[in-house]
Amino acid sequence: MGRDYQIRFHLGKGENFMKFQVKNLKTGEVDYYDPEEYQLVLYDCVLKNQKTTAEKINCGANKTVCAWVRAGRVVIRSLARQSEYPYATIYEVSYNPRNQPFWCDTHGNDIDNNEYGEILTCGRRLFANHY
Repeated sequence: MGRDYQIRFHLGKGENFMKFQVKNLKTGEVDYYDPEEYQLVLYDCVLKNQKTTAEKINCGANKTVCAWVRAGRVVIRSLARQSEYPYATIYEVSYNPRNQPFWCDTHGNDIDNNEYGEILTCGRRLFANHY
């Protein structure tokens, strides 16, 4: 199974600002989801980052897109139908190049290119579950 979806926050000004952007890399189709209205469940994932760009942002350059999640499958849930996540093994993963120029786990470790069975969104936060 390929990782045919690219998921990131949309940083461009306008109606889709800070919504999740889900791009199908095979078809080019792009959809946007408000994190206050939808939960994304991503399967067969890897955390990607353009380290050189992130390091420039970390040193004070303007923010630009430099990180995303690649996923093999994406399930979109309305928050009205959201259920509790049943796993005890999940932990938060985060990305803010102003703080660290890489994806971080809860201990601040560099987790760029780490693979996960599932990543779940909760608002603007991401929670990962290993295979």
